[in-house]
Parts: sequence; C-alpha cells; structure tokens
Amino acid sequence: MAQERFTIINTFYQPSPGVQPGYFYRIKTADGTYKYLHANDSASRGIDRKGQNLGFNTVPKGNWVVGKLARTEKSKGKYMLVSTSTAPLKGIERPWNQNLVDVLDLNIPSYPFGESDDDESLAYTSPESEHLIPLIDEIRCRDHFGVPSVVAYVAHFPDVVHSLEREAEIYRLIQGKGIGRPFVGYITENKNRIVGIMIEDTAVHHFPMIATPDHVKPCQAVLAKLHGLGIALGTVRPEAFLILTDGQALINSFDTCTRNASREVLDQEMKRVPRALQSMMDPMNLSKELKMQLQAISDRDGALHPVVINQALMNGRITITQQEHRKLLAEPPKGVRAMSGCRDPLGI
Repeated sequence: MAQERFTIINTFYQPSPGVQPGYFYRIKTADGTYKYLHANDSASRGIDRKGQNLGFNTVPKGNWVVGKLARTEKSKGKYMLVSTSTAPLKGIERPWNQNLVDVLDLNIPSYPFGESDDDESLAYTSPESEHLIPLIDEIRCRDHFGVPSVVAYVAHFPDVVHSLEREAEIYRLIQGKGIGRPFVGYITENKNRIVGIMIEDTAVHHFPMIATPDHVKPCQAVLAKLHGLGIALGTVRPEAFLILTDGQALINSFDTCTRNASREVLDQEMKRVPRALQSMMDPMNLSKELKMQLQAISDRDGALHPVVINQALMNGRITITQQEHRKLLAEPPKGVRAMSGCRDPLGI
C-alpha cells in the first residue's frame, strides 16, 4: 500500500471516562489531511513532540480517519500502526448557520500548521502543541464573512467538540437579543467535520472590560434576558460578562449554560451576581455540575488541591487527571494547603 509522510500537530492524553480513553496523536499527512492515531494505553504520558514513541514515520494513504497503535514484539517498546478505521469522529452535527471555513483557511499567522523543516524529523509547530489534555483553543482571526475580527473556538476530541455544539445552540437562541456577541459561523476539519465555532470579536470596536463590583446592574440586566429564555448561565464569575464602552453588558461565554432551568435555579443565580463580582475565586459561583465534579475528586483522592478549584473557577472546566492531582497532593506547593477530604470540601 502506498505510504506518505506526516507531521505531528499535537498529542494528548484522554483519561477515563471518555469516548476513547488513551493516548492520541493528531497528525497532518503530506496531502494535507488531518488524521488521528490512538493507543489504548492507560498510562498518562507527556507530550511526544517528535514522535519518539512511534516506530514509523509514514502512514498508508487513503481515507481512513483513526489509526490504532500497539506495541509489537519487533517494535522495541515503540508504538506501531496495526490497523486503520474509516469511521468518522463525532463533530458538531446540527449546524444552524451556513457559514463554514476550514481550519487551514483561518486568517491567522499560525495557520496553516507548520510543516517539518527536516524530512528526517517529525517536528511540528502548532498553537495547540502544549496541550496534554484535550482542550478548546481560543484563536483570534481576521476578516471572515465580512466581520473584521472573529474569535475562533476549536476542538478536536469528540467529548470536547460536544461542549461546543451545546454552546452553538445557545448562540442560536440568543441571536439578535442583545445577550452575547454575534455568531459568525462554523470551523471544519478536512472540509467536512465541524470542530469549532466563530464569534465576532467585540474588542475591535467596543474595547470591552471584565466585570467589576461596579457593574452589578448591567450584569443582572443581561442575565435577566438570558433567564427570560429559560437558560441558566451556570458558573457566575466576572469573566462571564463583558462590559462595553457604553456601560452595557454582554455575556462572554455560554459553555456552562443549561436550558429549561427552573425558576428557583434562575432566581438563585441572579442573587449570586453581586457576590460573584466581589470575589471571583468564590466556589459558591460554580455550576452544580462543577461542584459535583469537585466533590467526586475529593471523595476519590481523599483531598482537594486548590489548583483544581482555581481551574474550575477560571476556566469553567476541570482537566487535571487523577495522576496529576495525586501528584499535587503528594507535593503541595509551599504555602498552599490541600483541603482534606470531607463530605462537603467546598463548604457549599
């Protein structure tokens, strides 16, 4: 079978639970197609920048999507490509906007992803290259669909893409209602699988700022509009709001939103706004889902490191693996004390 060389774009480890736990390589083949290599390996591994754990530097040509990696008797401990599958990876499956741009066509200096300078190496350059855990990348781009500047949110792993699909649906519901930034379109991979969304970059014209304790009223006003649609914001924090130069507020992100929220939930969320703007690091501002995740981590590991709480508050997501968390607990930073395990480690 004909072979072609490839460039490693990034590597990441997906801990259990997940659609496919294990270690992943995202590669770009010589013909410009993105593919994935998957090792069903439960051991957490670092970033493999040059494919040093791979026992090959070419892959079969063809329309396969995911290649299965395994160690063989002759591979001397390295992964070999043992099979391929044409089954497509899950992407955003219900687009409501017709604007599509491929990841390679984003108007940003970092794209297209850099090719290897040396035919004998598997070196790569990528804005995602430092990500060990699959995340959502935020990338500012220029001039798409008549919008001078957009913010692109791109993911690749199916579990993470799913969160973008939920967020895109919220944008459909709020369009034209003065709640968030205008939705511009979707981002594809290989011209077909939808892996991202584009939002208008308000910083170009409005120079927005993060909400402070002086912005309680405009934040509550825009939150009331969202609540009017039966949608709860989820995690209330200063970064969730953008304050424009005219003093009005927009909601900055909808990744923790839930639809069909009860009136009790919406009322409690509204009451949290003043406190949230006073203290961005208050665990009371977290969504119910994140609180449950933190409690589960505390129950599992017997304690909860402050780094995990900070990540939940700042990013609205928890991506620290069990191994990484237990390492933090074993060697706590000077002056930082882990919260010992209890039924309610957050006091909430």
